[in-house]
Amino acid sequence: MKDDFKLQKLDEKYINEMFEMQKEVFAEGYDENLLRWNTLENFEDVYKYKRHQILGVFNGQKLVAFGVLYVPKSCEFLTKDEFEGLVDREGIQKPSYAVIKLIIVRKDWRGNGLQRLLISKLEKTYEDISLFLATVSPLNLFSINNFLNMGYKKYIDKSVYGGHERTIYYKVIK
Repeated sequence: MKDDFKLQKLDEKYINEMFEMQKEVFAEGYDENLLRWNTLENFEDVYKYKRHQILGVFNGQKLVAFGVLYVPKSCEFLTKDEFEGLVDREGIQKPSYAVIKLIIVRKDWRGNGLQRLLISKLEKTYEDISLFLATVSPLNLFSINNFLNMGYKKYIDKSVYGGHERTIYYKVIK
């Protein structure tokens, strides 16, 4: 089945399909303690800034997974002191960063390494990014293990996104 996967950049025509995939995941019993709910406007906002990217994984013509990379102007979940502390601790000379914002894999396609594939490809989107960040629920053990196995490190536990507990993970690319 792995040979049947194709990766491609998703344009705006996939917004509704991505939103519907997110609804499917929440219908399975996920909630905002595990995964952040993104509004349709959140998905539309990705396309307002050209450096944000969404990659999709297809099996034939079916979108089975997608990942969102944000290249924000400021970090919404770290204070200036927290961000600068991380940059100083890691010795990053010219900090440019991106956030692995969201990865969703359809239920029937989980277990095929698609989350790791998307993270890996999103990390290679821009050569000038030196720091990748991700927020992960402490209850989402699958995602935590994937990020740790891909070289991410735990930075800080915080309440973000309207009071939801998240662990901030980071990876320095030199």
